[in-house]
Amino acid sequence: MDFPWFYHNRTTMDDSGDRFINCENPAFFSHNLVNRHSVYNERKEGVINSDYWPMFTDIVHRLLKSSTTKIYRAALNLTWGNNTKDYTIPHTDHGFTHNNLIVYLNEFTNGYTYLLDDLLRIRETIIPKPRMAVKFPGMNHCVGFCNHNEIRLVLVVTYE
Repeated sequence: MDFPWFYHNRTTMDDSGDRFINCENPAFFSHNLVNRHSVYNERKEGVINSDYWPMFTDIVHRLLKSSTTKIYRAALNLTWGNNTKDYTIPHTDHGFTHNNLIVYLNEFTNGYTYLLDDLLRIRETIIPKPRMAVKFPGMNHCVGFCNHNEIRLVLVVTYE
């Protein structure tokens, strides 16, 4: 089965990476399963964008313990090793209250997820393992890069 990946020239719309030490806004590949609503700060359910979404709905609903939770966005993200900086730019996924679910789909070294406080200091480090799922409230976070010659493949879901 061919699975389409789409290239994005930056990880987040916030292009203020120069303000943060050891951060950058790198390119990545993604497959948007559910597109976010077109207005960043408007709390509306996302729109199904992929014929592959049904492959993930049971897993997502089981992890969220609900089949009626509003999904704002769902995507598969693929990043790779980078030796110029340590982290992606700190960001939140929406301009409204939401929650995040990340499912780590493969094995890689480093590539941690960092949850940040209001001053953008690391509050918690999530050390991923394959098939591990984590949930956290919508807050500033960033991603560390995996080692060279590795990829970091995750399912990211934002929800009510």
